[in-house]
Amino acid sequence: MASTSASSVQKRSFKYDVFLSFRGEDTRKTFVDHLYHALHHKGIITYKDDETIDKGERISDQLIQSIQESRFYIIVFSKNYASSSWCLDELSKIMECQTTNEQTAYPIFYDVEPTEVRNQIGTVGEAFAKHVHKEDAERWRDALKEAAGLAGWELKNTFDGHEALFIQKVVEDISLKTHFINLSINGKLVGMTTRVDYFVTSLEIYSDDVRMIGIKGMGGGGKTTLARAVFDHISDRFEGASFIENVREVSKGSSSGLKELQKQLLQDVLSDRRIDVKSVSDGKMMTKKMISSRRVLIVLDDVDDTEQLEALAGELTWFKSGSRIIITTRDEQVLVAHGIHSENIHNVNLLSHQEAICLFSRFAFKRENPNQGYEELSRKVVHYAAGLPLTVKVLGSHLCGRTKREWVDAIERLKKIPLMQTLKKLELSYNGLEDDQKEIFLDVACILKGETKNKAIRILDGCGFHAEIGLRVLEQKSLITIYIDRLHLHDHIEEMGINIVRRLHPHEPRKHSRLWIKEEIEEILVSDLGSEATKSIKLQNTDLDPTVIMKGLRKMKELKFLFVDNDCRKWEVGDVCQYFPNTLRSLYWDAYPFSCLPKTFEANKLVNLEMAWSNITQLWEHGERKVLNNLIFINLCYSKATTFDLGLTPHLETLHLGRCSDFVELHVTNECPKLKFLNLSGSKTFQAHECATQQSPYHYYIFRGEDTRKNFVDHLYLALKQKNIITYKDDEKIQKGEMIGDQLIRSIQESKFYIIVFSKNYASSSWCLDELAKIMECHKTMHKTAYPIFYDVEPTEVRNQSGVVGEAFAKHVHKEDAGRWRDALKEAAALAGWELKTTFDGHQAKLIQKIVKDISLKPHFINLSIDGKLVGMETRVNEVVSSLEIDSDDVRMIGIKGMGGGGKTTLARAVYDHISVWFEAKCFVENVRENSKGSGLKELQKQVLSAVLNDENIVVPSVYDGTYMMKKMMPSKKAIIVLDDVDDIGLLEALAGELGWFKPGSRIIITTRDEQVLKAHRVSFIHEVNLLSEEEAICLLSRYAFGGEIPDQEYEELSRMVVHYAAGLPLTVKVLGSFLCGRTESEWEDAIKRLKQIPLKETLEKLELSYNALENDQKEIFLMVACILKNESKKNAIRILKSCGFNAKIGLRILEQKSLIRVSDYRDKSFYYDDMVFLHDHIEEMGVNIVRRLHPEEPNKHKILWITEEIEDILINDLGTNATRSVKLEDTELNPEIIMEGLKKMKELRFLFVDAGSWEFDNVGHYLPSCLESLHWPRYPFWCLPKTFEANKLVNLDMKRSNISQLWEGGERKVFNKLRFLNLSGSNLSSFDLGMTPKLEKLDLEDCEALVELNMSDECLHLKTLNLRGCRSFVQLNMAYECPHLKTLSLQHCDSFVYLRMQVVCPKLKFLNLRSSKVSNLNLRHTPNLETLDLAFCDNFVELHIPVECQRLKDLGLSSSKVSNINLGLTRHLKELDLMRCNDLVELCMPIESPNLEILKLSGSKVSKLNLGLTPSLRYLELIDCDYLQEIHAPVGCLKKLCFLDIRRSLGFKHFLIDKDLAKFKLSVFSPDVCPLHLKNNLTKLKFKCKCGEPLSSWNRNIEKLISFGLCACTSLEYFSTSICGFQPLKELKLKGNIPEVPKDVCRLENLERLTLWTEEIKHIPDSICMLKRLKYLELKSCFLLEHLPKDLGRLDCLEDLYIIDCISLQDIPNSICNMKGLKSLRLPYCVLVEKLPDEVGRLECLEELNIQGTCINHLPDSVFQLKGLRIVWSRARLEWYGFKSFKKISEYSASCYV
Repeated sequence: MASTSASSVQKRSFKYDVFLSFRGEDTRKTFVDHLYHALHHKGIITYKDDETIDKGERISDQLIQSIQESRFYIIVFSKNYASSSWCLDELSKIMECQTTNEQTAYPIFYDVEPTEVRNQIGTVGEAFAKHVHKEDAERWRDALKEAAGLAGWELKNTFDGHEALFIQKVVEDISLKTHFINLSINGKLVGMTTRVDYFVTSLEIYSDDVRMIGIKGMGGGGKTTLARAVFDHISDRFEGASFIENVREVSKGSSSGLKELQKQLLQDVLSDRRIDVKSVSDGKMMTKKMISSRRVLIVLDDVDDTEQLEALAGELTWFKSGSRIIITTRDEQVLVAHGIHSENIHNVNLLSHQEAICLFSRFAFKRENPNQGYEELSRKVVHYAAGLPLTVKVLGSHLCGRTKREWVDAIERLKKIPLMQTLKKLELSYNGLEDDQKEIFLDVACILKGETKNKAIRILDGCGFHAEIGLRVLEQKSLITIYIDRLHLHDHIEEMGINIVRRLHPHEPRKHSRLWIKEEIEEILVSDLGSEATKSIKLQNTDLDPTVIMKGLRKMKELKFLFVDNDCRKWEVGDVCQYFPNTLRSLYWDAYPFSCLPKTFEANKLVNLEMAWSNITQLWEHGERKVLNNLIFINLCYSKATTFDLGLTPHLETLHLGRCSDFVELHVTNECPKLKFLNLSGSKTFQAHECATQQSPYHYYIFRGEDTRKNFVDHLYLALKQKNIITYKDDEKIQKGEMIGDQLIRSIQESKFYIIVFSKNYASSSWCLDELAKIMECHKTMHKTAYPIFYDVEPTEVRNQSGVVGEAFAKHVHKEDAGRWRDALKEAAALAGWELKTTFDGHQAKLIQKIVKDISLKPHFINLSIDGKLVGMETRVNEVVSSLEIDSDDVRMIGIKGMGGGGKTTLARAVYDHISVWFEAKCFVENVRENSKGSGLKELQKQVLSAVLNDENIVVPSVYDGTYMMKKMMPSKKAIIVLDDVDDIGLLEALAGELGWFKPGSRIIITTRDEQVLKAHRVSFIHEVNLLSEEEAICLLSRYAFGGEIPDQEYEELSRMVVHYAAGLPLTVKVLGSFLCGRTESEWEDAIKRLKQIPLKETLEKLELSYNALENDQKEIFLMVACILKNESKKNAIRILKSCGFNAKIGLRILEQKSLIRVSDYRDKSFYYDDMVFLHDHIEEMGVNIVRRLHPEEPNKHKILWITEEIEDILINDLGTNATRSVKLEDTELNPEIIMEGLKKMKELRFLFVDAGSWEFDNVGHYLPSCLESLHWPRYPFWCLPKTFEANKLVNLDMKRSNISQLWEGGERKVFNKLRFLNLSGSNLSSFDLGMTPKLEKLDLEDCEALVELNMSDECLHLKTLNLRGCRSFVQLNMAYECPHLKTLSLQHCDSFVYLRMQVVCPKLKFLNLRSSKVSNLNLRHTPNLETLDLAFCDNFVELHIPVECQRLKDLGLSSSKVSNINLGLTRHLKELDLMRCNDLVELCMPIESPNLEILKLSGSKVSKLNLGLTPSLRYLELIDCDYLQEIHAPVGCLKKLCFLDIRRSLGFKHFLIDKDLAKFKLSVFSPDVCPLHLKNNLTKLKFKCKCGEPLSSWNRNIEKLISFGLCACTSLEYFSTSICGFQPLKELKLKGNIPEVPKDVCRLENLERLTLWTEEIKHIPDSICMLKRLKYLELKSCFLLEHLPKDLGRLDCLEDLYIIDCISLQDIPNSICNMKGLKSLRLPYCVLVEKLPDEVGRLECLEELNIQGTCINHLPDSVFQLKGLRIVWSRARLEWYGFKSFKKISEYSASCYV
């Protein structure tokens, strides 16, 4: 099966599946209503026109389009169908589409017969008679005849006229025709359509044979997904269906697992939940007997044993013809053994790259493709996933919502640490192998991948395995594939095998059973670290000396397989090396450099020997005849062999000596009877020679009359049944007058509720009346509940027996029981119920939905039990309830996260008890994590459904079915659901997949320890549970320990000690309170002392659940944090962990999300610490306990050491071991020389921290372990590193304040190839050469006061941070070499530093600090991305050049410098500018735009003008002592966020304008005669007036007061224009007075709706006014000089009112106004020069008023008279001249009239 694209292309896409054509008055509210809802419920998209159409009206274009966009048509022929021309037109169009397109029509003959429709006779003929003389009559006749000839359904002849059953059949038949795959449950599926189509084709479901089909593939490859999609697609075409999930797991999970699966299968197929299976044997018999009667579809998912198939689908004869059984498995042999032929076994295809990208995007980004900027990262993830859907989904969820850095870190982590979820899934296949098959698999995964099958078999056989069958088993179990005769594995299966080999000793490869990583093997061999654990070695491409290799093998006494590939021909070796392990079975060494095998090599187990291209001349030295009894295969091709004696290899089968140019002699004896192949081609003497080779029984009672049995009651019964409401309905025909039987009376008594359907003929039946009387008796005496439905009668008619009910009851008035029946009718009519006529406009289907919903809500009980010992809940509950906003109609998911035992469940339960009464349904699901294991997840789904729907009989067959059921059934009720202790996204997808599952107003509360679970599920509201305060903890402890609110008097101090230990954790407080209750003071004291040494078990067990859920590397990170890195800064922790090989960023983030650590700022009285790593005391305790518990009394065997006393004891007594990986030795008095000596046995030490006080030594340190990756030794007492220290693994070196003056003794240039972080701050270094640290990223030499020289070579390509702060002797830095990654450069307080020479571009430099240096000028041309520049207190600094390229500058500090002018150019990202005390500064050129500028300090400068530009974010402005400052230019909006303004002692403002955000403002601008401050100024005078619908805040009033001091009316027109047009949110603008022109940029007021211009001086209106797309009102008043309007004024599409008054110079109205489709009023009074209107003014269809009073218009365009209803205001004479007679007088000369 070919791989598919992410979306399948179909023949044609239709908007609707079905179009319903019907006569509304006949069937709209009855039959068609039920049919429509049944189709909709089946997921069939159906068009039903519910609009009432007048007879004779033609069908609309929209309806025609709907017909064309439908795939199928259902035509409901009823008596009056042919009376409607609308219906007949519809039918004609349908028949046209059926004929010309691929659509299909199906007729339903509702209450007419096909012949009546075909021939237009009978009732159809009567209805059609009205059309016989119409033009379309023949076309309609043809359509009726054609439609009647189609295959369809006739109600009368189907199911005896029962509508509900009839509709079921119609829907079932239609669903078979529609061709779609139901992906509604999991909208994240990708690429299913083509796969399903291919598979369905092979099923041949219309064939009558019984067929079993297998789907095989590797774990996580999509077998179940494919099977489920196929099942969903075709299951409704069978008489019974069952999807059995997780057969392997369920059948082996318990002794009754298999029979439970048999039970599920039978219940599903037979739709009978009462079926029970006593034993597996009984189950087989029952299956064979009971299923054979039905054509079934069965899916058996994840089968791994033939026993399972024998029990569930033993033979084909068990099943009815046409049945299909689909089996998914990882093991092909299971299928083969069950007799399934290879052509019926399908391999599941993995995802193509495109599909994988799409699937990944849906989980990671909730869309079809990656977010911008994540494309390449997504491709990397998909490449890693290698087509495996499971991996794609897991990684998508894991990475959802994470930053790019976390993505990068996660991807890097995957290169070293496989994905745990994938490995677990895949490892199920491995666990199913026999022991020898497991060994074969591990050899293939680690050693033999890519080898030929024959060679692999030879090697494996040589190692004692049965490889032929073993490899076949692996292939059948989808663990390997054999392609072109070579062994292949999927990348993740290979990862899984490698992980199995390495996981027990991940950091000790010498203990691995197999070695294949060159570096690890070389280190083991060189360091003589071999062990008996090693069974196989594959060493490739090594340059290691062969002698070293062989010597390094000495300790590998169990080695079976050895492969060496190094070009040993370049080695000149003398004597034969003396060692190969005697256990070797297969030895492969191409170019073996020695002349023979070692003399000490017994080789009595050797089976394969391959030494092509070798120097070997003979097997044994000096012709020794040592027999190789087990040798089967020898390859010495191209070797220097001269002779070979077959007598030494009695069991040899293959001998290759081809191309041995020196070979001359072969000794053949009778002792080689098994030789099958001999190759001597190319030898001197021999030609090629070859030998021949081969509860109550009824929850509800429904009551009906004879006139509703086949319609309304039929539908109601089915709806209740579908809701799993057990309903009694008597369908037997009862003779009138007959009394009800005992069985019916018993059924009434055994029912909990009654539904009484009152219809017209109900009261005519004595049977019905007797039933009613009995029901009312039970209602009163047994407290049962009855509900009446008034179907086609009214309650008053039933109550009073009047109307049609009275007519029906009349026949009983003289009977003995008449009075009893009257009472029953009266009582029943008074009950609350439903009346069809007044509910949903009589729509039966909607009424039935409401009835079923209301009934299902009745058994609703509320449990308000609350723990009386809870403390501090009120505030916490109120916080959560507040965020729930339960009155809002949205669906909301809320997360409560926190550490184990922190009170998440308690809080959730308190909230639940507090508000659940406000919901229609509720469910609290406890312990989701624990209870979801095994098959528990579907039980949890059942629990939710049962609780919400109030139906304990709900059965959930599988998790997938449960998901479907929840999505389908949950929206019926407004529910509150609590999912407690969720730890996996899969649990949420199954229990609360999407918001759309739930009814509006529902709330879902999720508690978890892992925040990422919430984020991946897009939970927006996340609450971190607050631990107890000390006061709350004391109260809670007292309630448990003393039974009161406070401690007993003598226990107060002890209680505080206990609470201090608990550290706010409620679980600990409760456990200790219960434990200490009733104990004596001395017992309390002893218990508290014990807690200091032995943590509380209950707390640790609870907390360790979070630890156990971590992956292995995350566990290691956590233990490092708990024991060593607690209270460390996040940056340092990441650096240390990275140095030790961990992916620290993503690792710490996961620990934080899982509530194991907390990263936050810390502040004390004198210091502020940014992003510190914290742990709760008990979580720290838990980590410490994990490290120590295996060897509690032997700290030298702990992997991490941090207790000073223990470390000192180990070092002094030389007790170190290889177990120790990390040491943190603080506050020790131990001699540093003793420390270094004591480290010698810690050969695996990776992290070392030593704080040993102040020591000074003249000599060099003695020893440091060469495996160190991170070394921290502040105040290191030696002047250089030990000579023996290789440091080739060192990544992080921190020796601040040390005595180091040079790194290596004698100036040796030993290169640190892996060093990335180096801190030698405060040391005695005088120079440093970066050439010795080619991978260095961060160099910290702060306060190295002797440092004068830094050699930067071309090898510092990785340097990111260089800190030379406080190097007071440092003079010059020459950055002549490329530093492509340098981000931070600090030369602060380098008092002697005078010149920074940057000859090359530093493209990533963001931070440059030259504070308090002697630098005088700086050009930033080589730092285009600089963000922070600090030149403060540079007393000599006079010039700063900021080129155009340097646009990213954010913070610039030049305080106390000598700059005289600053041009900030295009630095629009600037956030802070500090120019305080720049006493020489006279000019400051701000950027044109400064959208991010927040802080500006200019105090003490000589700046006279300040142009703030566009500074909308400015918060802080300091202008103290700016004596020269005369003008501040602050455009509107630039100071709207201003919080602080200090202008003390800065006087002499001439202009100061600040205005506020005018989003809700109306703005009026008017011109006063004079400016109060400048009486003789000739500038334009403007004042502003604001009107606002709500009061301004006090903050704004203070600013307003401040503005009044400095603001004057003088301004320039340009400034005025700029100011006004900056108010973009402005909706109304009025310009009044002597304003000479309209602002040119008025178009920028894009939200403007009303504009008034009332000024005598305006001569011109700018064309830009035509761009005001939202303008509704335009008024031009008394614009005496205005002569013309803009020609394109008609572009004002939204204009409704154009009012031009007293514009005495205006000459014409532009024709373009005729384009104003929405113009309602056009008023031109007293525009005396206007002589005519545009000719096409009649196009203004919305125009309601035309006022041309006082104009020179003498003629109205003819088009005006098309505007019916138009009110015209004009002179009376003119109106009379045009013949208007009825008009209203306005003045003496004017009037109005209507067209």
